[in-house]
Amino acid sequence: MVLLYGHRGAKGEAPENTTPGFRYARALYLDGVQLNVRLSADDELVVIHDETVDRTTTGRGAVSKLKAAKLAELDARADFPSWPEPAGVPTLDDALDAASGIPRLAVSIQPDEPKRLARVCEKVVHLMENRWILDRVMVISTSDEALAAIEYRAPFLPRTRAGWFGSEADLDAARDLRCRAIAVPLATCSPLLVQEAHARELEVVGWQGNTAEDVKAFVAAGVDAVVTDFPTVAKRALGRI
Repeated sequence: MVLLYGHRGAKGEAPENTTPGFRYARALYLDGVQLNVRLSADDELVVIHDETVDRTTTGRGAVSKLKAAKLAELDARADFPSWPEPAGVPTLDDALDAASGIPRLAVSIQPDEPKRLARVCEKVVHLMENRWILDRVMVISTSDEALAAIEYRAPFLPRTRAGWFGSEADLDAARDLRCRAIAVPLATCSPLLVQEAHARELEVVGWQGNTAEDVKAFVAAGVDAVVTDFPTVAKRALGRI
């Protein structure tokens, strides 16, 4: 069975990377959700994709320059201004509370300067250990440094290398990093790529499957999981509604 992950909660159907968004995704009974983590000015893990708050909130400025309490006060409903429930930029701890009960969590570590990136990896592992949910978590990153740092701190924690994977060398790099999976966009995903990945004992995550046609193309290619902005659409395409 192909696993289905909601992208940033359910980015196309609810405010992305917010506690209401994760609760919305939980109500859809998805196999998992993906979320993005960064470090706030006061050394807290917060859930947001971009380097700045400009696109997704009413605020302005770099995430790294804002404290977690200030980030929580922002209105992060930029794409859903009429969403009835307030939504700020949550801490990872609060996001995990909202996603409680979702079987799988894909935690995406965003690129950052080396010291901050190392700190993010350290804190992610520590939080997952303290919450006793390591068995539910997969770490995703485009940063090989982040993937190596996670392996150093928690070698048993599954890791996924995200990228375009335009050559076999990219697959070999994921294997050499001892990743469990790769995350590949539809533009470069093919049955041959999936076959080559599986030959290296790498699972394949397809992103984004945002239309029924996209989801079916990923399934036809043989992927193990699909990440989607529109989980209701994807569920229907998979015959789960």
